[in-house]
Amino acid sequence: MKKLLLTALALFVFYTPAMAQDDMDDQIFVPPGTTFQNHAADVNRQLKKQSLEKSDKIEVGNIQVSLVHYHYMDPDQFGIMMKLANSSSGCFELSPLEYEASFIDDNYMDIKVKDYRRKVTKTENPTFDCDQKSKVVSALVVVSAKDLEKRGVKQIRFSNGKVQDRYDVTLLPDSVVLVPDSMIAFKAQGLTGPDKNKLVYYFSGKALVAVQVPMADKDEDIAQSVRNLAYRNALQPVFEQEGLDTSGKNNVFYFMDPNGRTLDSLNEDGYAELGTIQVLRPYVGPEGRQGLPVALKVFVTRPGTTL
Repeated sequence: MKKLLLTALALFVFYTPAMAQDDMDDQIFVPPGTTFQNHAADVNRQLKKQSLEKSDKIEVGNIQVSLVHYHYMDPDQFGIMMKLANSSSGCFELSPLEYEASFIDDNYMDIKVKDYRRKVTKTENPTFDCDQKSKVVSALVVVSAKDLEKRGVKQIRFSNGKVQDRYDVTLLPDSVVLVPDSMIAFKAQGLTGPDKNKLVYYFSGKALVAVQVPMADKDEDIAQSVRNLAYRNALQPVFEQEGLDTSGKNNVFYFMDPNGRTLDSLNEDGYAELGTIQVLRPYVGPEGRQGLPVALKVFVTRPGTTL
């Protein structure tokens, strides 16, 4: 059986909503062949790995799987983000999530997640002040759609040493589709489609996003306000597309993100704040019934993600 090893590209993120962009950039693993380079991050990760070599290995259990794209990726590339289902907090530092990726007989791509390391940083001093913010360990596998097509890959097999889940792969001219056969340990996040059973990534120029206003009342007419906000963010409205309910039901609207900038802004939980819109809600005051202006936050996600 022919086995071709891939370069292991891992992204580990200690995520908090307030994380600075510089902190994120320092932890990016860049695929070979792209113009973006981050040599300082490579050195920093190597030093961290060395400092954690004698720490305890932690086995992984359930892992969340989603499809992402970052600005440094080539147009035909996308990322398979694997994130531990349970974040944790405390006085310790974490290593990258270790994994191997390989092609098997050109029909399969195997992704084997191993473990990660944890080192306690708070010791004998009970008053030692450390960062106890929630920490999330994740790994990013950068994949080329052209490479998958050339090899004829039909399935990606995820395993953690105990359980294997299989995702069927379909490559279309404008997108890649992953349909899980099972999700025992590797659980897809942001499933879309009529049956909510597939992960879809639209390539550059075809990126689809969902814009949501969760605090809006169902009877409030917010469609035009949402579109105006979307236009200011260079998003293009989708009025009709197979498999999507584009009626604005539940205050969810769909747009194309031609330059990928909005998708790049999504955080590790799969959403970003796009801005605010204003609605008038009934209010009975000294002058009788009148409209009270209320600002509502507008969020952007991938299709199928519920806030």
